[in-house]
Amino acid sequence: MTAAQAKTIADGIAVKKPSARTLQYLRKYVDEMVTVADEEIATTIVTLMERMKILVEGAGAAALTALITRKAAPRGCTAAVLSGGNIDISCSRA
Repeated sequence: MTAAQAKTIADGIAVKKPSARTLQYLRKYVDEMVTVADEEIATTIVTLMERMKILVEGAGAAALTALITRKAAPRGCTAAVLSGGNIDISCSRA
């Protein structure tokens, strides 16, 4: 499972190949994986800044973006972790 290196606003989760340990956890705990576009992530970052007054980096906003865009559907009790502040603010223009 190898991917080409991508330039993305979510650089914290842009890996070519997951480690063996990470892959083990993914297979055990992850039911579904979806992709979201950089523009969608940027919109989520700006929305969080405007409405909640918090700054998260692209990788930290990816899960919420998937829920907002309905690419991932919540099942039961669902949580999206918002994290990180390592962001170049010029990248978050939506």
